[in-house]
Amino acid sequence: MDLTLPVLLSLLSAAAVFLGCMTFARGLAVHLDRRERRFAADLNELFLLDFSPRFAAQLSLASVVVGAVAAGLMMDHPLGVPIGGALGYALPGWYVGRLRARRRERLERQLTDAMLTIANGVRANLNLVQSMRLVEENAPPPVGQEFGLMLREYEHGLAIEDAMAKAAQRLGSPNYRLMFSALQMHREKGGDLPTLLDRLAESLRELQRLEEKAKTVTAQGRLAARMMGAMPPVMLGILWIIDREGVAILFGDPRGNLILALVVLLWLAGFMWIRRIVRIDI
Repeated sequence: MDLTLPVLLSLLSAAAVFLGCMTFARGLAVHLDRRERRFAADLNELFLLDFSPRFAAQLSLASVVVGAVAAGLMMDHPLGVPIGGALGYALPGWYVGRLRARRRERLERQLTDAMLTIANGVRANLNLVQSMRLVEENAPPPVGQEFGLMLREYEHGLAIEDAMAKAAQRLGSPNYRLMFSALQMHREKGGDLPTLLDRLAESLRELQRLEEKAKTVTAQGRLAARMMGAMPPVMLGILWIIDREGVAILFGDPRGNLILALVVLLWLAGFMWIRRIVRIDI
């Protein structure tokens, strides 16, 4: 009779641990599946078809563990583990986002050349599909890849208008949407397509020139924003090496936590303020 209560408590504890592990495993599987779908979309957009989205999702979860362990050992503070885990979780997505942004920048720069190639193809008595194939064969990635994907969809039975609409939605660029609208209007109503594309290309080239000029004018301000964003962590690291006990007060004492939170808020506000000042929309 005396052993009944301990046995029941042991069974209940085992059942609670089992249910907790099952819930955690199920949640982890759902999260991993969600991350896999997201990486699949990103990798397909980047044409990195040889890289497994499942492996990318598993690698992103492994980076959470690595970041948490590394930060915990380096900071020697309980907050190091969640901070390192959060950084490890955000790093893969940030890197893929940077790759997507750079690819879209290259697409914007290559748009005018693609327009001129299509215009010259039409002038040479080629139809629209043949002119687009010139872009696929002669243009460098990524614009050649995008036109090649449109032509593969067209060859598999999709109307060229629908292929252009899908590409406009996939790229999310107003300039490409404008070009595809001009091409579709030409197919529906006719007109002087080469002249229209030449004018569009000239306008976009002038717009890109103004954007480059704006970047040059605001280069000093953007550098100051980066320096301002980098200095507090760098100074904190230097002080951690010089006076570890003094810096530990910021993490271990409630007043230090309040001061640290205030510094972080002011740091983020100043960084975002400078970035907003130097950002110019053309």
